[in-house]
Amino acid sequence: MAHERITNEGVPVGPYCGRSSLPRTQWDELRSMGYAHSNLSHRNPREDPRLEYIAGWEHCAFISRAALLDWFDGYTEMLNRHGFRIHTYYVPMKSVRIGMFAGQVLYPRRNAISLSVEPLVDNHPGTPGATKEVAA
Repeated sequence: MAHERITNEGVPVGPYCGRSSLPRTQWDELRSMGYAHSNLSHRNPREDPRLEYIAGWEHCAFISRAALLDWFDGYTEMLNRHGFRIHTYYVPMKSVRIGMFAGQVLYPRRNAISLSVEPLVDNHPGTPGATKEVAA
């Protein structure tokens, strides 16, 4: 998941990017999600024994759309309202590091091919793409 317009060095920023990248009104609301996500069910990739660190060239993602939506459950409408979207990429599996928890993965952006950008909230259930897997 990343913002539809705000980037850092040409890369769309994610919801945990920090207040320097987002307007204050967005950061204030997203900060509460960040606090709520600092628990055992929302482990930081650095706390995952399979991942342990995030290299400067790696980006966080999820193995599937379902894993992403589960992670951000309760926050999707707010994130959607603030311009965050599901960015789907094709990434060669040999480039992906898969974590132990909640479908988290790390991947090098340089190896990713953008496939689509979709809203987090589907106002029309049953439409094509409503269950598309995130290829990361």
